Amino acid sequence: MLNVVLFLTLALSCSTRQEEQAALILSSEFNETSVIPFHEFPISLKMVIPPAPVLDLFERWQDLEDLDVVPSQDSSIYVLYPIEYSSLREKLNHDEIMQIAQQYYLQNSRLVPVCIGEWRGDYLVLLRSSDLKKIRIALQKIFITRGGDPQKFNAANYTPYLELTESNIVHSFPLREKGCSLSLDMI
Repeated sequence: MLNVVLFLTLALSCSTRQEEQAALILSSEFNETSVIPFHEFPISLKMVIPPAPVLDLFERWQDLEDLDVVPSQDSSIYVLYPIEYSSLREKLNHDEIMQIAQQYYLQNSRLVPVCIGEWRGDYLVLLRSSDLKKIRIALQKIFITRGGDPQKFNAANYTPYLELTESNIVHSFPLREKGCSLSLDMI
């Protein structure tokens, strides 16, 4: 089995700030999403990824951070947040949104982990994916062509993320990498 090695740079709070590097191995299964069937969600668009590599990353990260947190049971990534989906539905129906997602092979989208960050007590893995952005751009073009208000949906206003810890919050805003405590570099 092929594995991808990630290096985490962890900033520690001590009398002086130190940096410690710890190698984590993220299974290549993280990007083996094409084996998971396309799922339709009624109020959003999500990409589903295998849960095993996410749980493995959580366990290794928790060992480094020594936090008392619960792993997320959700191994999906919002492509369209519920509020965006609702806006798009003004000009596109559900089937059209799902068709675009399938035409762009949503479940084959490549994901690049960038960092682990905290927002309001939730720990998230921020990602990059040009494939997911292409789906959003295609939907935005149709939405605007059909007279949709560009202020209601902006394809570029997006940072994909994966919940590392259990959360009841949908972070429907553009997360930024500068809020990260751990940066992930793939080698």
